Amino acid sequence: RMKLSFFLAASALVLAACDSHLPPSQDAPNPDASSGADDAPRPARAEAPPPDTPPAQKPSPRQVDASATQCVQGESHLYSCPMGGGRTVSVCVGNRQVSYRYGPQGDPEIDLTVPAGRPGLWAGGQSQPHLRFRSGAYDYVVYSGRQPDGVERSGVLVLRGGDEIRRLACPVTSSQTEIPAGMVPDYVPRESADARADDWF
Repeated sequence: RMKLSFFLAASALVLAACDSHLPPSQDAPNPDASSGADDAPRPARAEAPPPDTPPAQKPSPRQVDASATQCVQGESHLYSCPMGGGRTVSVCVGNRQVSYRYGPQGDPEIDLTVPAGRPGLWAGGQSQPHLRFRSGAYDYVVYSGRQPDGVERSGVLVLRGGDEIRRLACPVTSSQTEIPAGMVPDYVPRESADARADDWF
C-alpha cells in the first residue's frame, strides 16, 4: 500500500510539471524580456536643441574691399562701412583735414570736411572711440567699440540739438569698421570729460 501511494504522488508531480495552464516559476526567464546584454543601464541621451534656437555665435568678421570707400586720392580711410542700400559711410584723413561722407559710392549725399584747427570735429572715447562731426544743429557721430557681450559694433548716430534722431548700425565687422585711437590726427580736439560718449552705444 505504501508503494502504491508513493507511485501516485510521484505521478501527480510529473503531470503538474507538464501542465501548461500552471503559472511559470518566478525564477524562469521571461521570454519577452531583452537579453542580459541589453539589461545594463544605458546612458541618458542628450537632447538636441530645437531647430529654431541655434546656439549663440559671434558674427563672423567679413573683410570689406578697401577700394569701396568714399575716400579720394591723397586720403586714407580712418573708418568705412557699407550700410546697405548702395550707401557707404567713410571717415577719411588727408591734407590735414578729416572728412565725413555718406551716400552712394563716389557721390555722397553728405560731405563734411573739417580742416585742422577749425571747429566742427571732436574725438573721444577709449574702449568706445568715436568721431563727432557738427553741421549746424546736427552731429554725426561715427563710433566703434566692444560691447559688454564681447561683440564689436560700430555705426553712425545722428543727433539734432543733442538728441538722437537716427542710428545706423554697421552690418559688417572688419578692420575698416574700427576706429584706431592711435590713428586719429593730433590736431583733432578731444571731447570734454563730461561728453556723452558712453551713451552713444
